[in-house]
Amino acid sequence: MAMPMGVRGKPLRVRVYDFRRPDKFSKDQMRTVEMLYGHVARLCTTYFSGYLRGTVQFNVLSVEQSTYGEFLSTVSTPSIIGIVGLPPLKGKILLVTDPIIAFAMLDRLLGGSGGVPERVRPLTEIEQTVMQRVLTGLLANLADGWRGIVDLTPSLDSMESNPLFAQVVAPNEMVLTVTLEVRLGAQRGQVYFCMPYLLLEPVLPKLSPQQWLLVQQGETAATGEESERQLELEVGEVPVELSVTLGSTRLTLRELLTLEVGDVLRLQAPVKGELTVQVEGICRFRGRPGTLHRHLAVRVTAVQEEEEEVEAGG
Repeated sequence: MAMPMGVRGKPLRVRVYDFRRPDKFSKDQMRTVEMLYGHVARLCTTYFSGYLRGTVQFNVLSVEQSTYGEFLSTVSTPSIIGIVGLPPLKGKILLVTDPIIAFAMLDRLLGGSGGVPERVRPLTEIEQTVMQRVLTGLLANLADGWRGIVDLTPSLDSMESNPLFAQVVAPNEMVLTVTLEVRLGAQRGQVYFCMPYLLLEPVLPKLSPQQWLLVQQGETAATGEESERQLELEVGEVPVELSVTLGSTRLTLRELLTLEVGDVLRLQAPVKGELTVQVEGICRFRGRPGTLHRHLAVRVTAVQEEEEEVEAGG
């Protein structure tokens, strides 16, 4: 077969195209998805390190498109397969967890060191209940990662161990598969997000590097504002010591030893003068003494000016 030639006699580069499985996702869209799930991976790293009380690392391993049938052929039996709804997007995705990393997480949550059984087996009912909580936490981080592109409310609809029972789209439908590598102690495994093209089609126009950059800038600003508000709330709850000095006087040691009940000490402060109100030993207010509901009290009459504070400190 002759090599096709260009207008100037140079060989043309021919790209093989399979009409049975046409590419649905552009390179820019796949690159944006990779960055998006990189953000999800960082969120999961922080969340699961605290949840499992150990060092957990999530990283994006690959982003690939294939037919749904091709993806299912790579899933082993048994596996931990979550069928997940992503409202407002229509349809289901698959969340597949490698049994090795799933058993390591379960062992940590049940009091172990993160070991795995010698033989892979289906989960018991108790293990399924615990694993549902793990997947729910993972989906919460997934929603956080997608925020800005679309506000998702993921729901774990069911769990399967055999990929033959996880038919969410037709085998010839195109899907996008994101593979996250998970490291937990000495154990390594993968978590797969299999997302049909039909489900992602409404948000494909938003999956562009420019849109993702705008989302990241907005999240950075929002995160800064949220951190500032959270810091204000936390600092606002810190207890501080407030003290008021009614006056002072000087006594000799002999006078101090001879004090008796009923003796009166003359303080070096005017009766109707203002008192100094200190916060953690620093002059912050001025006030007048009095009583409130039969308790000693002080009414704040002025805020200590900065210049006056410096003079007082000097």
